Amino acid sequence: MRTPLLYVGFILACVPSLAQSQDQIVIVNEDTVKSAFQGFRDYPQLHLRMSGQMNRGPEVSAFTADIYWQKVVVDGRAIVKVEVLEQAQQPNGSFRVVNRVYGDGVNIFRFDPLSREISAKQYGSISGNQPQKYISNVLDLLNSTPLGHVSFGARMMQDIQGGDAATYSGWLPGNERLSNEYMLSFSLGVPKSRELQFRFNPNTQALIDIRYQETRNLGTIVRGIAWGLTVDNDFVSYVPFRPWPNSTVAGWKTVPWSTVRQVRDGS
Repeated sequence: MRTPLLYVGFILACVPSLAQSQDQIVIVNEDTVKSAFQGFRDYPQLHLRMSGQMNRGPEVSAFTADIYWQKVVVDGRAIVKVEVLEQAQQPNGSFRVVNRVYGDGVNIFRFDPLSREISAKQYGSISGNQPQKYISNVLDLLNSTPLGHVSFGARMMQDIQGGDAATYSGWLPGNERLSNEYMLSFSLGVPKSRELQFRFNPNTQALIDIRYQETRNLGTIVRGIAWGLTVDNDFVSYVPFRPWPNSTVAGWKTVPWSTVRQVRDGS
């Protein structure tokens, strides 16, 4: 398991550079987001890295979430694999896996270490041609499984890989919108209770990162979440798509696939 780092600052520059004169300012918008997502779609494998922190009053804890996606052709058959790994910081400072989703090309499994439960669904064929809606099947399952903060990342993967082309589905509806040459920002509330930012290189319009902040008052306790999300193709520091050994899941219960969303923060 990797030691998580907050706000990793590397991202693939997947969007072609746009020629700009020195006196020309290009305002980014939802189409800029879609262009960036389309660039990511062209890569055979992707890694979405989310890292941030959550606070309840004076208590602050960090979390990370990784989504790995890979599409390959083996003996003429399309094989799509996916993995989600959510980790939460413990009181002693270490990080613990609180949720893992793993799709091997045929079946998708969810491992819940907190409840010691496993659930599974089939999305592909064991042999022969894949189902007509093969990719949408796995994306629908990924977005229906109980996820915590990484649900934004799962939705991003849906926007990138779903349909005939990438899209941006609008992650913060009913919002105030701000757009300039380097950032597209959405916010809710006065004062702001939530803000979502897409940050771009103003010269190339390559997507640098995505940032989110949320603040809620729960009685006398202020609850806050802040995270950053970047994209790369790092399959070196962690090797995804490997089944957990039987010794790790010994004694765990097998339960039906659930679509109830909840935040798994390790508490």
